[in-house]
Amino acid sequence: MIDRSLFARNIDNVLSFFPPEQVFINIFNDIRDTPSLLVSNIFDFLGVDDSFIPKRLLETTGKGFVPKSIVAEKIRHNIFNFLYQRRFQWVINFARGVGVGRFYRRINSKNVQLNCALDSCHMDKIVQDLAELSVILRKNFHSIYVQEVEGWIKRYDKGNPK
Repeated sequence: MIDRSLFARNIDNVLSFFPPEQVFINIFNDIRDTPSLLVSNIFDFLGVDDSFIPKRLLETTGKGFVPKSIVAEKIRHNIFNFLYQRRFQWVINFARGVGVGRFYRRINSKNVQLNCALDSCHMDKIVQDLAELSVILRKNFHSIYVQEVEGWIKRYDKGNPK
């Protein structure tokens, strides 16, 4: 599972097909910390007006959850798709407006505690990947992210994921 989260090999593969000037690569921290600047950089990369800032850029969306009942989640998903495909957007908007989604998530969410115990082998892989990314992208990810990953692990080990 750790291997899937290592990016250097995948980015190197993409760069074997496309020149670097045709590939925009960014990191999560920029999404989290400076989303307006990131959007401006993406628009600049694409050669479009980089002064436009989407209205909903700073809204929190897509808070995930782990459902207690997979069956209930499939039913919810099928109802949404049925309404959406038949252009009943007003029903979806009404349900959102009265809080159906929040209520559903409250009754069908598991309280999941992540186990973030990484052994030294996994940490070594992450450190190696960060070093390779630094070389490929010519940016020092290593010093920034090794400390962040270590801090993240410590917070989870103490039971405080934030």
